[in-house]
Amino acid sequence: MTGLAVAFFGVFGYLLVSVGAVQAELVAALGLDLTRTGALGAAFSAGLGAGLALAGPWVDQGHLRATLAGACALAALALASLGPDSGYPQLCVALGLAGLGTGAAETGLNAAVAARGGVRRLTAVHAAASVGAVLGPVLAAQAVEVGGWSAALRAPGWVLLAVALAALLVR
Repeated sequence: MTGLAVAFFGVFGYLLVSVGAVQAELVAALGLDLTRTGALGAAFSAGLGAGLALAGPWVDQGHLRATLAGACALAALALASLGPDSGYPQLCVALGLAGLGTGAAETGLNAAVAARGGVRRLTAVHAAASVGAVLGPVLAAQAVEVGGWSAALRAPGWVLLAVALAALLVR
């Protein structure tokens, strides 16, 4: 469980900075201004908050694996829907759904790691989010060079998909 949580929180940190990391490309490709790129970050954050709140009762009822797998799959599919031709409305919805899935998965992982390893392990796992946030702009720049802004936003979806699949196997 700890390995899954570290992978997840690394991606979580990347996602927190991803819109800012590709902001110049979004402005150039989609003609967005700062208000609209800021709204993209807000869409992710709103989804994140909703996922954190909504997943609690489901996890409390003992549906941890289903929550992790479903939430990570939702976020991965939302990010996978993005392509170079995606418009602003699709980008808002995809980032909102990615936030929803990410928030729900975070709720489950926090509960699972704390139950298995205590607060110290949970604190250590959360450090992966800082690493993801620090490395995120560098990794996003590499993805932009290969496939543009949409590749940088799709990239974390692969890790989330792997976490979703692994969550089905973890007891």
